[in-house]
Amino acid sequence: MSQSTKKKRPSGAEKQRIKKNKLLLENAKMCGDVRFMFAKAMDRVDEDNPSQKSTNQNISIDSLNNCKQYDDDDTGEDQTIDAEFNNVNKAKNQNVNVLHVKQSSNEFCNLNNINKQKTYLPKMDFCQTDEEKMEEEKKSFQRIITAFMFYRIHSLSRLTKTINYLKSLPEQHQRLLINYNNSLETIRHCVDYNYNVILEMIKDTAYLFENQNTPSLDGWHSTDEYKPIESDLEKVQSTLKQFVRDWSTEGIEERNTCYKPIINEILKEFPLESVVASEIKILVPGAGLGRLVFEIAKLGYTSQGNEFSVFMLIASNFVLNRCRGVNIYVLYPWIHQCDNNLETEHQMQCISFPDINPAKELPQNAHISMAAGDFLQVYTDKDEWNCIATCFFIDCANNIVAFIETIFKILKPGGIWVNLGPLLYHYSNVFDQNSIEPSYQVIKEVIKGIGFRFEKEILNVPTKYAQNPQSMLQYEYKSVYFVCRKPKFTHASEPSENGIVETEDFLLDEEEVSSKDFSGDNDDHDAEDTN
Repeated sequence: MSQSTKKKRPSGAEKQRIKKNKLLLENAKMCGDVRFMFAKAMDRVDEDNPSQKSTNQNISIDSLNNCKQYDDDDTGEDQTIDAEFNNVNKAKNQNVNVLHVKQSSNEFCNLNNINKQKTYLPKMDFCQTDEEKMEEEKKSFQRIITAFMFYRIHSLSRLTKTINYLKSLPEQHQRLLINYNNSLETIRHCVDYNYNVILEMIKDTAYLFENQNTPSLDGWHSTDEYKPIESDLEKVQSTLKQFVRDWSTEGIEERNTCYKPIINEILKEFPLESVVASEIKILVPGAGLGRLVFEIAKLGYTSQGNEFSVFMLIASNFVLNRCRGVNIYVLYPWIHQCDNNLETEHQMQCISFPDINPAKELPQNAHISMAAGDFLQVYTDKDEWNCIATCFFIDCANNIVAFIETIFKILKPGGIWVNLGPLLYHYSNVFDQNSIEPSYQVIKEVIKGIGFRFEKEILNVPTKYAQNPQSMLQYEYKSVYFVCRKPKFTHASEPSENGIVETEDFLLDEEEVSSKDFSGDNDDHDAEDTN
């Protein structure tokens, strides 16, 4: 539906009927057996609607006109709550409990074959807050939505500034820069395409969480009250780049480097032929756009992602619950990188996503969920998880020791923690935030002191994060990869006041830590004693 199309305002009686059906729909949502913290069920769709693939890679103004268009498949109004409610009733009559399900095509999933085993759901901090804090959450959420809505205005404002400066240059200079001027016009079109995807992304945010209502976009005409700050607008651009890393063919190399070692370790620890996969509970804090969570669930394990950023949650919800096809959307993620472009086309390189159909790739009885909120506040129950998988996560803490303590606490005895990433402490240079930034050497001492046993350690693992492969500037981290185990005790004391766990009589055999260094000799060598 075009931006100029306006919805008809319902009459008073219509509003009452919609309100009544919405309440009934909310009750139906809470009956679901396959539950997502996003409140949207995932399942297969009919194959009568094949996806369209985009083939344009390096673009020009002419080729932009031939790029995939984003049709909302609307014939007037969006799908109404009435239709959703009718669909829920139909599913309930078939003895299938479902959650709120809506797709951009205004078609609904076939839910007949959903397995009725419940997915684990943790408590969410902001679900149980007082009225004042709820209002704060609402304003924060609206500010983030407004940041998405401001994307086009903000991007074109920056572009207009450059164009105006270009026009102020001597005519001779302008003639020499004619190709550059043309490229700026192409970027304007790219911004419009990105904005179309963003509008699809935020369309159903009122139903983002199954146990928390969020503000609706209906009736939003003025955004002055929730005007986004500069950092929010930058996060929108960063979110677009995350689609490259997690859900495009261009991100395969990064995923193989960062996610594959973690997945391989999980398969080694919990062989599919030896365990009931659904009974193995794996948590992925800092889940981003959810690809690692998805790949773990695809193997049959019970997989849950945790994400603090609402920007990421909105985007991951869009991919996991609303993208029903392969490469059906096009983005231009690099257009805001104005420097270090070897060729003009490199800045305007497009990507298609998702590279797979999430609904079809998951098994029908998949156990997958996403939990929104602060890791330290959401996860407080002891001995819950068989495995914690952290990828580019532990340096997101103000106090990294608190993260490590929580990981140890929520792991089951004998469970493993698999980690890969650098130490780019996110709060180290934020003026209004406190932060500690210990070296890996110190962190290793903390990990042992809290009670973990190192079983594997690989240093200097070359990793990248959402990099433009064509850029003249490439950031590469020398990350650390390790596997730690929470010992299974026969006798154990609680953590002492200094946070150190005193244990005795391990049931697990002591094993030598396997340690490698990608920068030099890759032969295993003895690591220091971990006790």
